[in-house]
Amino acid sequence: MNLKRIQEMSIRVSNISVKTGNPYLATLLIILFVVVVLLFIAGPIYLRIKLFCFLFAISMRELGINIHLGVALYILGFCCCWIHIPLYMVMSLKSTELKFYELYPLWLIKKNSPSYGKTFQPHLCVAINLGGALVPIAIALYQFSRNSPTSILIVTAITASASYLFATIIPGIGICLKWHQFWIVAILSALSALQVLSEAEGSAASIAFAGSVLGTLIGADLLHLKEAQKKLLGEVLSIGGAGLRDGIIRCGLASLLLAECISYGINLFKLIPNSLFGYVAS
Repeated sequence: MNLKRIQEMSIRVSNISVKTGNPYLATLLIILFVVVVLLFIAGPIYLRIKLFCFLFAISMRELGINIHLGVALYILGFCCCWIHIPLYMVMSLKSTELKFYELYPLWLIKKNSPSYGKTFQPHLCVAINLGGALVPIAIALYQFSRNSPTSILIVTAITASASYLFATIIPGIGICLKWHQFWIVAILSALSALQVLSEAEGSAASIAFAGSVLGTLIGADLLHLKEAQKKLLGEVLSIGGAGLRDGIIRCGLASLLLAECISYGINLFKLIPNSLFGYVAS
């Protein structure tokens, strides 16, 4: 509702109170109106905050990170998403025409034929983002101490293959995944983590997170660097440059939550027949 609409409704409420002769009716209606407006505005915001806190707690639990440390890492990632650490500079060899003059003879300036000199110019700066790449990579590497390294490497290889096929290079933006391709990679990572977990110990959600983060990093970013050098002219290519909105961390979190939901659904589906048969047997 805009301000003009609210003023019109308050005027109507005042007119109603004048007509009815009850001075408290306008106050009660205004209070009721304010409460309804606050519910419509604050209600969705409150639900979003609760959902975020719920999903954040699940993610930290599955990653084996204390909730206080998780909050600190989130703040670190948010504050450092604008920090890009340069890794190397790609230089291009460019031929430039150099015209020079010499005195021949002393009283005559003679223009010689142009010569060509070779100079190196900056072509592409490759950097890595502190909040969008280094923080999730550190969390993913930590999962090797909690799970089977072989399982994480298998999921990483599968995710890297999928993200390499789906990733596209857009000049002015960088290397990115389309929305439906992003979910295909996340679902594939979650399903592969659940599959390898049947033969090893650990958490499917944490394996999916580590494999998805490292796989997206390798397949979407590192394996496309050579191609990006030809298309991104005079730009800065930052790995994880979108910060917390980058595909590396988003794909990892999406894979984690999908693996957790699928695992919970499978366990719940297994409990239903047991409970039914147990009830019949009793």
